[in-house]
Amino acid sequence: MNWSENGEQHRGANGWFTWFRHGQHGRNKAKELAAKVNACKFREEVQEVIETFLTDKNTRFNNHSLASFIIDELQSLKVIWLDLRLYPKYKPFHEESVKESQSNHGVKP
Repeated sequence: MNWSENGEQHRGANGWFTWFRHGQHGRNKAKELAAKVNACKFREEVQEVIETFLTDKNTRFNNHSLASFIIDELQSLKVIWLDLRLYPKYKPFHEESVKESQSNHGVKP
């Protein structure tokens, strides 16, 4: 939510169309997902809620999409049940490659 509401620079700088794709609908979806996770009593329930969200046909894996942020965080926590093969559209974030791409397009970090 910090990225969406406060403009924090997670996963690189925002593109020209980022705010058109990630508006109030995305914030509402994030809050709804957080409420579902917070209502869980067991780790297996959390896993099911997250996997259901990530495998939903409407879930997107753009650079600043909620799903990408979630997978980044799960990887940093070294969650053993996370299987990236299930999410072929997910692109890992590499700060160096983003900076290089931005400099190639005249964007200053």
